[in-house]
Amino acid sequence: MSHLDEEWADADQRPFYAELGRTHTVVRFDRVGCGLSSRELDPRPTIEAESRQLEAVIDAVGGSAAVFASSCCCLAASQLAVRRAQAVEKIVYFGGYASRNDIRTRRSSR
Repeated sequence: MSHLDEEWADADQRPFYAELGRTHTVVRFDRVGCGLSSRELDPRPTIEAESRQLEAVIDAVGGSAAVFASSCCCLAASQLAVRRAQAVEKIVYFGGYASRNDIRTRRSSR
């Protein structure tokens, strides 16, 4: 799970964001249920809800954004790009995955 304070303190991650910040405005946020936010989530977050959270962050900053999406944010960023293309200039995916239900099991060939 992500935690902005811990990631910023990580000697392997901090230089990446610091270098990116030399040429871009970097806005990061912990998704609901991660970092300092409550773990008691009712109802459980959906991809749609997380997409709306990302949209709200982009709207708060103003304009559109190039999104660096990692892990489960890849699904929410993709959904936002489809729903509201003008908010997302481009997406850089890192470590994303498909829904477990979308992954076919491989049948053995006997």
